[in-house]
Amino acid sequence: MVDLRAKPYCLSCWDTAWVKAVIASMSDEEKAGQLLFCGNAAEGGTPQELVEQYHIGGCHCAGLPSRQVRELNRALQTAADIPLFLACDTECGGSGAATDGAYIANGWKIAATGRPQYARELGFLANEEAAAMGNNMAFAPLCSLRPGGGSVESVRRAAELGAAYVAGVHDLPGFASVCRSCPDDGGGTAVWEEVYRALIDAGVDGVMVAGDGCGQDPDWPPDGLLRGGLGFRGVVICDTAPMTGAARGELLAAAINGGCDMLLCSGGVEEDFQRVLAACRDGAISEARLSDALTRILGLKARMGLNKRARAALVPSAATLTAILGAPKYKAAAEMITRDALTLVRRRTPELLPLTPEKYRRILLADVPDPGGAVPSDNSPAELLCQRLRDKGFDAAAARILGEGGGDPVQGRDLVLLVSNAERFEFDEEGVWPVPGVPAIGISAGAPAAPSDAPALDALINVYDAQPLTLDVLVEKLLAGPEAFRGNCFTGSRSC
Repeated sequence: MVDLRAKPYCLSCWDTAWVKAVIASMSDEEKAGQLLFCGNAAEGGTPQELVEQYHIGGCHCAGLPSRQVRELNRALQTAADIPLFLACDTECGGSGAATDGAYIANGWKIAATGRPQYARELGFLANEEAAAMGNNMAFAPLCSLRPGGGSVESVRRAAELGAAYVAGVHDLPGFASVCRSCPDDGGGTAVWEEVYRALIDAGVDGVMVAGDGCGQDPDWPPDGLLRGGLGFRGVVICDTAPMTGAARGELLAAAINGGCDMLLCSGGVEEDFQRVLAACRDGAISEARLSDALTRILGLKARMGLNKRARAALVPSAATLTAILGAPKYKAAAEMITRDALTLVRRRTPELLPLTPEKYRRILLADVPDPGGAVPSDNSPAELLCQRLRDKGFDAAAARILGEGGGDPVQGRDLVLLVSNAERFEFDEEGVWPVPGVPAIGISAGAPAAPSDAPALDALINVYDAQPLTLDVLVEKLLAGPEAFRGNCFTGSRSC
């Protein structure tokens, strides 16, 4: 039995009565559809079909310009009898809601600053821009650990920053936060518990779980850890992507019976609707679980105030979007976070920094090969960084892959910068590096490198992404010296 007067719903008597009345009036088709979260609204048919034929409870949209997102959201909401959850992936900024949204910072970068207020600011600013497009739910924060990073400090930081992001989301009236994943590396159940507990205490509205263990693992959340152990009463969304094959219908029913409330379906909405409808009618989904799921879904929609506004008013005007999209404050926040985040992880040679054309005029830049075999593009981080150094008076050259094509590209160079955009900073120590007498600096533009990574390098710097602003600030700090790097040598967790 779901108590809608308790956290995280805290509904009034009027809103509680609305939830009960809507459930009582729903057909079997409407109940089944309300459990479905369309994984990509842009690919699931017309808005009218999604709403009128399948009665979906929510939609996720990605990969479209902001004005198209707004139009799609407007069409969905105006066609719906019950207001919809409209979700986006805003863990890094409004860029997760639309292709022209603002990128602010990823969780690794914010963790390096050690400042929870940045996570809260990101939670607000990213979703303020998304809300102007008509979105009302963030599939964020994204809380995870670097492999092997389950230290006490890593877990504490993930919990603290995740909770701060949720607070920022809730600074926006009518916006909900769904934690998209929690730590799965380096800590086990104890890590899950601490981070989830912090998010629950912060009032996170929902949690997304993967469907990998559905119906097979007795400890599979949510009824195992989330509902039973931590007392979470919010909405649980199951990512059904791993549920493939002929048994998909059984697995969808098992997910609902296991404690999930909604099913995120990336494709085949019609087929999944028929599967869930059949499971509701033949009792494969129990009456008690169906009732609880619908109560939580509608209860959250009421808490967000979606039931009190006209459908057309749930999506802001085109003029509102124009006024908010790309506002200067988003770039200002990105720059502030970047300046506080860039980290000098290790420096074996004290006189290496600052870089000057007098000391290191001839610089070679190269991308570290991706372990997955991807070949760097012409606009790779090394290429982009090369041009910036040329603008500062260096004789800089870029090699797409160090050692490619034969010869010795390091010959005659004063310094080598090795740039990695992969998940881990890795470099083949058996290759052409190190070269005696030529210092090398590793720059990690992906997941943060640890001090023990690439020990042969003379210095190691974490920049966390390869955004143009980040590369501008990096060059500025390389020329300023080691004191300019303010970030913490922290490689364990991210939350945003």
